[in-house]
This record gives sequence, structure tokens and C-alpha cells, in this order.
Amino acid sequence: MRTHQLTGDRATDAAAIGPVDVALDTLGATPTADATMAAYDSLRRHGTLVLIGGVRQNLTIPYGDLMHRRLTLRGSWMSDDETVTTVWNLVRSGLLDLSAVELLTVGLDDPPAALDLAEQTTGLRFVALVP
Repeated sequence: MRTHQLTGDRATDAAAIGPVDVALDTLGATPTADATMAAYDSLRRHGTLVLIGGVRQNLTIPYGDLMHRRLTLRGSWMSDDETVTTVWNLVRSGLLDLSAVELLTVGLDDPPAALDLAEQTTGLRFVALVP
């Protein structure tokens, strides 16, 4: 797996991301769909784009390109009830140890600080806004 800090230019971002077999879009709400479409553009033939993010715009997927490159587009909104229950049961039974996950908190009154911290956060650390 590799990461790429977006530049805002779709062609530049696509070139830096790919070519890849699978692109996983976990972006939150974005002002445009350009980053998601850069991920689409980065796919090799027979590639898959998995959408888990919060893009609020319609995606203009070029149908002919999708078909000719034999791409797969898959969407998932969070987790289904069965997955949530299974993971919860793993945690509850002690089979899934969450002690390695580190929660970093920022006050609800300082969203910019939360974004700054989230940008620096890697691995099994995550940032949450708290009252």
C-alpha cells in the first residue's frame, strides 16, 4: 500500500497514485470529485475502485472507458449490521485486542486543530473531536 498527498490536479494525482490494481477511496466530504476521479484514472486494466468515502458530488464515470478497461466500481457505505455485530463479538470475547489502537482527542471547539492532528496521524491512531 502507498499513499499520495493530493495536489488538486486530477492528472497529476492520477499519475502519482497509479497505475494500481485497486484504489480505495476513503475520503471524507470533499469540495469536488477530482480526487476520487484521479483514483479512477489511476486504475490498470481490470482494476477496481472501492468507494467508502463521503464524496457528495455525482461521479461522472466514462461508460466506454469503464467497459473497455474492464474496471470494477464498488461502493460501500460504512459496515452492514452483520459485520458490526461480528466485530463487536470479537472485541467482547477478547479475540480482537484494541489496546494497540490509540485515540487522540481534540476539543469540539477546535476543528482546525483536529484536522492538523489527523493529517499527521498514521498507523493505528485516530483523531476524535470531543466536547
